[in-house]
Amino acid sequence: MSCPGCGGPLPEMERTCPQCRADLGWWVQREEGVVYGPYDLLTLRRSVADGRTRPSDPVKLGELGAWVLLQSLPADLRLLERIPSPPLPPPPLAEDPALADSEPVSFPILRWLGWVVLLLLLGFLGLVLFPVLVHLSYSR
Repeated sequence: MSCPGCGGPLPEMERTCPQCRADLGWWVQREEGVVYGPYDLLTLRRSVADGRTRPSDPVKLGELGAWVLLQSLPADLRLLERIPSPPLPPPPLAEDPALADSEPVSFPILRWLGWVVLLLLLGFLGLVLFPVLVHLSYSR
C-alpha cells in the first residue's frame, strides 16, 4: 500500500506524507460505532498488537479514504504481525545479604586521635597554667 496522493511509501510515524503532504492518518471504527484516530501507522500496529483494534474492525486511511476491514489490508503494512513489546526496565537492585549484617566502617586512627588531642591539651595547660598558678601563689 502506498500514499494515495503521490504513490510514495507510507511512513511509520507520520500522519502526513512527507512528499505531497497528503493525509495519512489511520482511523479505526469499533463495534459500538465510535471512530478513533487519526493514528500513525506504528501506533495502529501497536493497537492491533495490544488487542485494542481487532482484525474485524473497519479502518480507513485519511479523511477521505474508504472504510475497509483491517484484515483485508495488504500484508506489506504488517498490521497483523506481532510487535515485540519494549524491554522491561531492570529490576531494582536488591540489598546484598552479606552486607546487611556488616558493621559500619570505622577508622581506628580517629579514635586514637581524640585521645592524643586531649593529652596534648592537658599537657599544654599543665606547662603553661601550672607555672602561672605557682607564681601567683608565691607572690602573695
